[in-house]
Amino acid sequence: MANASRRLKRKQETSKKESPTLDEAPTNGQVQFGDQRVELSAGQAALFKQLIATSNDAQNQVRFAMIAAGITEQDIVGGDLDSNEPYFVVRGTNGAAPLE
Repeated sequence: MANASRRLKRKQETSKKESPTLDEAPTNGQVQFGDQRVELSAGQAALFKQLIATSNDAQNQVRFAMIAAGITEQDIVGGDLDSNEPYFVVRGTNGAAPLE
């Protein structure tokens, strides 16, 4: 019985060494197992670079507006900004209803 237990432990150790884990994968933006590289033209790269910068600026402006409106601790889950009385529906980030 003790021999079988030792063999099982040896097999487990060996299988752990042979199996790639996420801890061993690079995390600095390099291509990881299962990722696919998509080639772009120089024009496409320039367009994406501009769009990502514009998106980041817009996200920063939205964050600033949310701070000004006092809704930084809630998630916006709905609303109507085209109404005569525009509003957001918000939910607390922990899933609870917002504090009033």
